[in-house]
Amino acid sequence: MDKNIKNTMKPHLLIGIAVLLIVEIVIKTFKLLIPEQFQYWRLISGQLILIGCAVLAAIMLKWDLREVFPAKKLRTRQLLGVVLFFVNTIFLNALINGIIAYFSPQVTGTFNKIYNLTIPVSLVLTAVLPAVCEESLYRGFALYTFKNVKNKWITVAAIGVIFGTVHWNLAGFLSLAVLGAVLAYIMLETKNIILPMLLHFLNNALVALTTANANESITPPSYDPETASAIGWLLICFTAVPFMLVWGSRLLKTKEHNRLNALSNKAKWIMVLSAAFCLAAGICIVILADFN
Repeated sequence: MDKNIKNTMKPHLLIGIAVLLIVEIVIKTFKLLIPEQFQYWRLISGQLILIGCAVLAAIMLKWDLREVFPAKKLRTRQLLGVVLFFVNTIFLNALINGIIAYFSPQVTGTFNKIYNLTIPVSLVLTAVLPAVCEESLYRGFALYTFKNVKNKWITVAAIGVIFGTVHWNLAGFLSLAVLGAVLAYIMLETKNIILPMLLHFLNNALVALTTANANESITPPSYDPETASAIGWLLICFTAVPFMLVWGSRLLKTKEHNRLNALSNKAKWIMVLSAAFCLAAGICIVILADFN
């Protein structure tokens, strides 16, 4: 047993970066080898490469798969917490896309509908597969290599940036980075990979259902990119987000943990002041936009 422990390589950031680079190279190579008309197979193979490399790398490094990809029984309060975080990501992404649309409308992308599929099949390909495969690599293997990073928020931010980068989508980078960070936070707080998988599925399923009836692509309908007042109204709606974020994070933990770790006064002030700032900023922008 001591010999096995000695021969096991400890988790390290460089290992995670190296594996992620290898994964990107393999995926790009497969895309070149598979003709574009076989787009379904390109998608499926790409997702299988993600989970395959994650599991294979963990096995080769002799890491405990139960630690790298921890799965536990789901609790009702945790599921409610995930739903709250899902609602928060909708607000966050709507605000991000709205701001980008206003200041740089030429940068704001659209959701491309590239698969002429039935909704059930589309959900499997664009929601179920990414939720399982991408989470296994990014919130499973990659996050595990951050094990020795002491600051939780550095880890959350780094995983978010990585997740936004690997999608190679400039227009959607911020939205994807936010989603990646939220997924990493849930994983760190719960040590249960099923929960970020669930949130990832909900996020992708929403996009798939939203674009189901589009001919080619659609622009996110939650804002009007031609008027600043849309940003103001989004900020007013965003007032609820700080409270939902705190509520959601508390639901991820057990009642006993919350009882022993009461919300600090500092956290309460940050929550209230953030909400007040969003409300005041939103009202001011709406008023100024109406005058203009």
